Amino acid sequence: MSGGAEWTVEVERAVCVGNKMCVAVAPDVFEMAEGKSRARTARVRPSESVVDAYESCPVSAIVVRDETGEEIESGI
Repeated sequence: MSGGAEWTVEVERAVCVGNKMCVAVAPDVFEMAEGKSRARTARVRPSESVVDAYESCPVSAIVVRDETGEEIESGI
């Protein structure tokens, strides 16, 4: 994961089912609001916890894009 790069993170709230897995694995990035997850901030440093949250979402409501705007792939 590159040094100064940032990812953008968003949660498609219409898709989110509120199971809280993302909050459990990356509480510094995700929070619950009105029964659904949301990103605390749109830009984050690349990290394993963000990847783990992305991969743990049972309905793929989390969208993470790298510095080029491309969606990251599972298993990074």
